[in-house]
Amino acid sequence: MEKVSASSLLDRFWNGVLPVDPKLIAEGLGMKVVPLTDADVKKGLSGALHWHTPAGATQPQLYCRYNALTEGRERQRFTIAHEIGHYASGHMADGRTLFRDTTETFTGRVHQPEEVEANRFAAELLMPESMVNSAITQHGVKTVQDLASRFGVSASAMRWRLVNLGLLSST
Repeated sequence: MEKVSASSLLDRFWNGVLPVDPKLIAEGLGMKVVPLTDADVKKGLSGALHWHTPAGATQPQLYCRYNALTEGRERQRFTIAHEIGHYASGHMADGRTLFRDTTETFTGRVHQPEEVEANRFAAELLMPESMVNSAITQHGVKTVQDLASRFGVSASAMRWRLVNLGLLSST
């Protein structure tokens, strides 16, 4: 896939109602969205993106996997958006067939360019700048927690998004 922006995917696959549903966007891109296996979760995986040819199929299909066993709904949504970010950012274009993301990937302590880019993409997909601004200025949402609830993300993810948009001080 050619590199495509989060806003472009929102224009194509989002109905404008919050929270953004990353699963519908992934499915719109032709991905099969399924939970990780118990064994993968026990290995510390939080998400994965990989090509797989199911039994009886002639073509491989792109699978987006997330941890439904031990992670909350907000985290699952961010993981799916992050995996979409790998795909939409062209990280699979060089023949790469697999991304495995551990819990550490989403903490902000990982500085690998592809992971940083996928995290940024996920934030842009789940918390579109125009909608964040509208929630604050037109709808009077005042707290990070209230914004997080409106967008279906964790308070931590919303805090980082507000900092990156210049709407909240990082100190």
